[in-house]
Amino acid sequence: MNPKRTLKSTALILSIIFMLVFEVTLSLGDTQLTSSVGNDWHPAITQTSDNKIWVIWHSDRTGNTEIFYNVHNGTSWSGDTQLTTNASVDAIPSITQASDGKIWVVWTSNRRGAHYDIFYKTKPLDASSWSLETPLTDDPNNDKHPSITTANDGRLWMFWESNRTGHNDIFYKFSSDNGASWSADTNATNTTDLYDDREPSTAQDRDGKIWVVWSRLGSSWDIFYKTFDGVSWSADTPLTSDLNSDASPSITRTSDGAIWVVWQSNRPDGQQSDIYYRIFSGAYWSSENKLTWYMDTDAHPAIFQTANQTIWLVWSVNKDTNFEIFYKFVVVDLAIKSVTPSATSVPQGNLVNITVVVRNEGTAGATFTLTTYYNNSVIKTETKTLIPGLIPYYTIHTWNTTGVTVGNYIISAKLSPIPGETDTTDNTYVVDPVTVGIHDVAVKNVTLSRSLVHRGYTMTEIYVEVRNEGTFTEIFTVTAYGNSTKIGKQTLTLYPNANTTLTLAWDTQSVPYGYYTVRAEVSPLVGESDTVDNSFTDGKVTITIAGDINADRIVDGVDVTPINAHWYDPPVVGLLGYDTNADINNDGRVDLFDAAVINVNFDKSW
Repeated sequence: MNPKRTLKSTALILSIIFMLVFEVTLSLGDTQLTSSVGNDWHPAITQTSDNKIWVIWHSDRTGNTEIFYNVHNGTSWSGDTQLTTNASVDAIPSITQASDGKIWVVWTSNRRGAHYDIFYKTKPLDASSWSLETPLTDDPNNDKHPSITTANDGRLWMFWESNRTGHNDIFYKFSSDNGASWSADTNATNTTDLYDDREPSTAQDRDGKIWVVWSRLGSSWDIFYKTFDGVSWSADTPLTSDLNSDASPSITRTSDGAIWVVWQSNRPDGQQSDIYYRIFSGAYWSSENKLTWYMDTDAHPAIFQTANQTIWLVWSVNKDTNFEIFYKFVVVDLAIKSVTPSATSVPQGNLVNITVVVRNEGTAGATFTLTTYYNNSVIKTETKTLIPGLIPYYTIHTWNTTGVTVGNYIISAKLSPIPGETDTTDNTYVVDPVTVGIHDVAVKNVTLSRSLVHRGYTMTEIYVEVRNEGTFTEIFTVTAYGNSTKIGKQTLTLYPNANTTLTLAWDTQSVPYGYYTVRAEVSPLVGESDTVDNSFTDGKVTITIAGDINADRIVDGVDVTPINAHWYDPPVVGLLGYDTNADINNDGRVDLFDAAVINVNFDKSW
């Protein structure tokens, strides 16, 4: 077996598996509606007053290009039904229900000769038969790609593309009597020969303005729009400006008043097309985001919101060897799944890493702005685009607590309002407080049990008072020194705002005679900034020859006097009472035993 060939085969299999998983993951919710031997293109969609969903398209499955439709009754689809049977081209349909209840279908046809006209058919909602196929435009040039809608006032508005001016422009007409009569054909755009305007789509916004979007060819195909307020048209306004091709737009208004526009684009590489969308909230447009991620071409989208507020997208997919109609429910839904600080308590000035997990739980790509907070103060803000699927977005926002006041802080993450999103309950995530504190221990005092030590007979005890002045429970070691000589050390645990006194005994048996200054100290804690009070110096100790009671470095007759003055051998008590310095052997008495020590070391000095 050739190992190189095996490795290549394994890599190919893994690549195929990855692509399949990637496509299935990113295509969740995409449902195939048609499956014919021909090509099914350019779907349109509406809902009638009986709550049925109508999807209409053109197909070449019969050998000719004809109009077909399929109706969903809330439970199931009726099946593909052929609407036209002419031997010519019938294509690019649009559908609406008029105010009198009739269903209107308009489309492009060349049945009257070498040019194209707009034709229509109607049907009462509860009737089984359609009207005759009737022309709606009558011009020797090409009239194509109609889009029809019913306005709030009952007017029927139809837009289409026409080259009757010598170049392609968008035209429109309207009917105020349910189609019995129509206004004159009127330019909506007039771009001379500089541009090519095609593929209009129309809708009405909450304020009553009529919107039309279309494809314009300049340096590349882009999406444009304009509005009519009943008196005048706004200027032609670009919606996209990508260097690749943006075409075949569709527009609808949703119940919240937003305007949705979808289109096909072959960005970023100029190869396969995907479906993109933008939403106008009334104040601004959302970012451009994707709705499909198939490895094949996605084209000719149409969008519509039904009475139950479900947003339907229908489009053509070049699946396998031909185009089929697909549909999906468009859901914009982002969720913060978790927020995890790297610590629940930190010293002031330290860094806290806040790990945030965001998931796109919808069926549409979405651009979001994520902000993390401590209480109401911002830690970090970032903007990211996230596709639907199983792979969430992980990010870390680092909180620098330098200068942050000691205390407890609520850590939270929040997604800014996302156009088109209805479920915002999971756009904010709050976790338990993080404590910002300080490490601070202090040596508050040092005292001595005795200041004179008769080496070999007595010792001194060092009393060290320490306090935890910080906000963390600390484990630390206190060390006492006599000059540079280590007396002893002790490790202890101390809670915040607690203090204690340690006792360190100094065994002076082998310590040289001399004068010693005593201090106690704690090494700086990790993260401790106030270290001025980590050391305390207080008290002097003389270590001398046993019997040198007056600490003049010699044992002589002068040292006998304190024995007499401080005699303490009950019941006999000297004039001045008991004194620790005179108690040379440290037995709690001043007596003959102490006098004996003086006698033994008499006249010794250092």
